[in-house]
Amino acid sequence: MDESWIAEKVAKSVLSAVPRTLWHVSNQRFRKFDPRMTAQGILWFAKDRDDLLKNLHGASIRTSVPVYVYEVATKVKNPAGWDEYDKYMLDQIEQIGFDSIDLGDDVIVFDPKNVRIVNVEEV
Repeated sequence: MDESWIAEKVAKSVLSAVPRTLWHVSNQRFRKFDPRMTAQGILWFAKDRDDLLKNLHGASIRTSVPVYVYEVATKVKNPAGWDEYDKYMLDQIEQIGFDSIDLGDDVIVFDPKNVRIVNVEEV
């Protein structure tokens, strides 16, 4: 299997449109992201705050308890896309050299060092 396209894809991904500001929703209030507290050991973020609040696309969000919206600054530089997400396991995508996955409305970030909480709001 020829995987020579991977280096080219990684190089081109630097030009991806992952925004510098992403959004996360949780029933938990915390100071930093910890992958050990997630279902898959990865961090999920939304690109659009309003869409996130409208659809609450987060893991098991309960509206009967406080809901916190996290504004997050990112420094991801090499996002994979749907092609890699469909073809590889998450750990393989990271091993190839991608630091995140841009899934259109959502972004997966592998390393919590690539995100910083800017603001937390209870909604």
